Amino acid sequence: ASEFFSMDEGKMMTILADAHYIMYCGRYLNEHAHRIATALQRAQKRSQKRSQNAVDGAETNVTFRNFVDWSNPDPSRYHGGHEVEGMMTLSKHLNISDEDDGVVNTVLWKITGVSSLDVAGHEGK
Repeated sequence: ASEFFSMDEGKMMTILADAHYIMYCGRYLNEHAHRIATALQRAQKRSQKRSQNAVDGAETNVTFRNFVDWSNPDPSRYHGGHEVEGMMTLSKHLNISDEDDGVVNTVLWKITGVSSLDVAGHEGK
């Protein structure tokens, strides 16, 4: 996450442009939410522009993106629940972007629990 957030938003947008799934495994999502939302909005616009310019009807547009936050699977245990606040902040910034031009279509997922399964599908201890 540190390397990604050291990039400018243009480079972030380039990386996200054709992504259907984005997994966030860093910390302090709340601090990065506005930059992620801006990069996602710009990536969507770029993807749509390439789709409009595609030859022979080739589909290059990423219509929906899934943003999965793995930052802390137990939000109440660490950092006082700030990871949930980060997803709410990201959602707010994406909704503001949507109101501007209706471009960003991102589904946000917050992982709030994990467990281990063995090869038979039984939960481990």
